[in-house]
Amino acid sequence: MTRAVALWCAALAVAAAVFSWLPLVRDGTAGASIDLALALRYHLGLEPPPRPARATVIAIDEATFASTRLSGVPTVAWGPEFGAVIDKAIAAGAAVVGLDVILPTSIERYAPNHDRPLRQALARARRAGERVVLTQVQLQDQPLGPHASLVRVVGPENVRWATLDPDRDGIVRRAPLWIARTDGQQDPSLALDLAARAGGTPPIRAGATTNLGPHAVEGESVLLDLRGGGFDVATHSFIDILECEDPAFLARAFANQVVLIGLVVDVEDRKLTSKRWITAPEGAASAESCTGQPLVAQRFARAEVAGVQVHAAAVETLLAGTAPQVISPVTSAGTHGLVAGAITACLLLLATPLAAAMITLIAVALVLATALAAGQGVILPLASLIATVALVLVAASVVRIGVMDRDKRTLRRMFELYLSQQLVDRLVASGRMPELGGERREMTVLFTDLEGFTGLLESVDPLDVTPVLLEYLTGIADCVMRHGGYVNEFIGDAVLAFFGAPMGDDNHRTQAMAAARAIDAFAEAFRQHHQIGGRNLGVTRIGLHTGVAVVGNFGSRQRLKYSAMGDTVNTASRLEGLNKHLGTRCIVSATVLEGTEETSHRPLARVVLKGRRDPLLVCELLPEGQAADQWTAIWHRLDAGDPAAAEALLRAFPSDLVAQRLTSTNAATHLIMTEK
Repeated sequence: MTRAVALWCAALAVAAAVFSWLPLVRDGTAGASIDLALALRYHLGLEPPPRPARATVIAIDEATFASTRLSGVPTVAWGPEFGAVIDKAIAAGAAVVGLDVILPTSIERYAPNHDRPLRQALARARRAGERVVLTQVQLQDQPLGPHASLVRVVGPENVRWATLDPDRDGIVRRAPLWIARTDGQQDPSLALDLAARAGGTPPIRAGATTNLGPHAVEGESVLLDLRGGGFDVATHSFIDILECEDPAFLARAFANQVVLIGLVVDVEDRKLTSKRWITAPEGAASAESCTGQPLVAQRFARAEVAGVQVHAAAVETLLAGTAPQVISPVTSAGTHGLVAGAITACLLLLATPLAAAMITLIAVALVLATALAAGQGVILPLASLIATVALVLVAASVVRIGVMDRDKRTLRRMFELYLSQQLVDRLVASGRMPELGGERREMTVLFTDLEGFTGLLESVDPLDVTPVLLEYLTGIADCVMRHGGYVNEFIGDAVLAFFGAPMGDDNHRTQAMAAARAIDAFAEAFRQHHQIGGRNLGVTRIGLHTGVAVVGNFGSRQRLKYSAMGDTVNTASRLEGLNKHLGTRCIVSATVLEGTEETSHRPLARVVLKGRRDPLLVCELLPEGQAADQWTAIWHRLDAGDPAAAEALLRAFPSDLVAQRLTSTNAATHLIMTEK
């Protein structure tokens, strides 16, 4: 990973973490994350084991309203029936009965003592150990509670608030634990009070924590552990229980249970909850019937759940201690940062198809992790993670297209005319831009020059030169690029090329010598078949030198050019010129040969180039496979000062121009150049 990619990954990771911390994001997506988590664990078959059954609903359903006994009778006149059902539940061993039906009026003015059976049932339940609770709700600024005659029987301490406040999106996900009174005190909510009575332990509030037996709940409300499918708890039809005369059945249904009596009809008292995506037709999964009168089964699933079912689910959540836990903001921020960093790395480092595959894999992993965590009772912030993924995809794509790919396009434009396509692809893939001001790098520099070209230009029309020169330079450049080199510059007929830059190459010496041989073969063939103005072309002289140079972008503030600076470049140019003095076509310094297995060369001289003090051993690069053993042996004798070596060299190579020039001076193999 390059430094730029690492910085972008870190920047977007931090931005994602901060994004997840924003109240607008955290609070605005928390509800959707809960709903998604519950839906995923249900549809992927990862729901926890069923809770212990501690709550049962007696549903005032369509079958009840349509029954012979209650058809056409207003609910306000059901006092005797309510009393009978409460008596049966208490007698069957119910831990507590909650009447989630508010009876704010009475018909006793017109039918004296009509509600006496209800009042008597409530009194018996209270005497049996405070085993009955009535409910009240808030209608705008006024409370709506049971009739005063009923409150007198049970006492105000047995009337609890059945309020279910939805989140800002109108969805009920939590049940309140405490309700503030006008005097500043707080009363337990219906669900908390019923759970406490069933558990035999009063709720204790310690700061923001509510302790209920072995379980503790943080905050003002409990997150509902709603399960997918139909009813969350066993549900009986009101008319079925009213007409049931089987004590054994009633005991099986209600012993040690929190029994809630409430409406379960098609339109009234329905709540949109966090199980909105995992509901099923109601009634089909209800409890067994005593009289053969089951609940009216619905044909279709609906998103809303009866309010009494929500209270029952809240009771079971509290008693079982299975309230899902939302991860902390710190953990959430870390998760968002990790996901953002991973997606950014994929987009900036990988090719588009692979990046798409990896990002898809990350998305699938997030979904599976959310479902698995929800199965363990932990809620991951999937909704905000989805938003983060979308935003990071946009941001990282902008970075890739506008910054990273821009650099790659710049690299490609800079080098595609001077490097082979393979090298350009490698350079672009590396993502490393040439450094402004340069970097030190070992490299091999190749310099070529066409002999006599300057004089030729003085005697011919430049228009006649252009097409021939274009073909010639194209051939030279092809030889360089074919062997992994970089054509840095054309200077008239001369060519400056680098091996080992801009793309690093440990094999740059060997590649440069292979390119030099290819150039020599091309140039010799080219000049045999081309003329300019009726005149033959001269030989192409080649010089190679290996050393450390500073490479990078150089120039002015307005214009930059990739190039190299240093003695290595100058030496390659001097070696090219040395060919003219020695009568050769391709000279390489000994530094080019170091560490290679090159054998097709012969030593020429130890040369002190103009402006330098130390001699440099130079050799002639021969065609590949051509041996120079005899020459090398005699040359080493000459270099060691053997007086007979000069004559032996001329005798062995009588027509060799290099041999003639080396033996024409007393200096023999040691040359001092006074000109470039």
